[in-house]
Formats: sequence, structure tokens, C-alpha cells
Amino acid sequence: MKKAWLITIILLMLTGSQAVSAQTRLPIIPIDQYTPEQVKAAQEFELVRKRAPWGPFAMLMYSPELMNNARSMGDYLRYKSSIPNMLSEFAILRLLRASGAKTMSGAFIIRSQSKRA
Repeated sequence: MKKAWLITIILLMLTGSQAVSAQTRLPIIPIDQYTPEQVKAAQEFELVRKRAPWGPFAMLMYSPELMNNARSMGDYLRYKSSIPNMLSEFAILRLLRASGAKTMSGAFIIRSQSKRA
């Protein structure tokens, strides 16, 4: 049970966060300013996730290798863990319900705001 919560918390941190409108410490790098390594990492990300790097992944483009490793870890924890997929999805939904959020990114924002208060 402890392992399921840990995995769920990591998933929430990695997959659903959107920038909270507090302070942007690392601005998003415009695509036309990507280095060749960043272009390659963005292409690998799009191949797997079917969209350009977003949220925390956009910030991790400063270190393309770290960004792809973080994506790989999130994919592993969500889709290849020892916890059955239905149980994993159920845990995510329970956490969303408990936080009062309608989306995973909403859960992250609610949690971030409650820590600041």
C-alpha cells in the first residue's frame, strides 16, 4: 500500500503539473533556440508522449538527458510497475477526489497553494 501511494505521488509530480503563476525561475526555451541535443530530446519526447514537452518537461529542456530520463521514469512507474494498471489509475483518481481537483494538474496547483498558505 505504501508503494502505491509513493508511485501515485511521483506520478502527480511528473505528469500533471502546470506552472503556478507565482514566479518563473527558468523561462521556457523557444523551439527556434534549441540546441541539437534539445531538438533530439524533444523529438524523442513527442514520439513517446504524442505532444511537445510541456509543464515540468519544458523546464527540464535545459538538461535534455534529465528530461528524457524523467519522462522514462514516469512512463515506467505508470505503465510498467508491479501494481496493476486499474489499481494505479484508481489511486490517482482517489487522490484527485481527495484534493478536490478535477484534473491531475489541478491537484498539483491546489497542493502548491495549500503549502504556501
